[in-house]
Amino acid sequence: MRERVAGYVHLCTLYWWLRPFGCGVLLGGYDRDGPQLYMIEPSGVSYRYFGAAIGKGRQAAKTEIEKLKLSELTCREGVIEVAKIIYGVHDEAKDKAFELEMSWVCDESNRQHQKVPDNLLEEAKAAAKAALEEMDAD
Repeated sequence: MRERVAGYVHLCTLYWWLRPFGCGVLLGGYDRDGPQLYMIEPSGVSYRYFGAAIGKGRQAAKTEIEKLKLSELTCREGVIEVAKIIYGVHDEAKDKAFELEMSWVCDESNRQHQKVPDNLLEEAKAAAKAALEEMDAD
């Protein structure tokens, strides 16, 4: 699937005079090799990652992702850590307010793309806000 999406984006870059896809795409899934995460750039180039970020604040988010031991985290722990990163890179002075929505693909979701359960999402938001307050206190 990743190859088809990346190839289509790449062909549009090659054969048309403008890039119709002006944004990157994070494509996650689960196949016979386990969980997969790919980032497809507007040029059609794709890379496989254990953790990736796109958009505003991506460099700060990538730095925080690199600090995590992703192979040792459960999906539930990962959701909490990702929420902390998102809240941490969000600049309230410059950015608009946001509502955190999360989804996952893991064994707990029966390897299907699903919305993160509300109770876990609320736990992740609370942990992220607490971590942010702790950073502000320092």
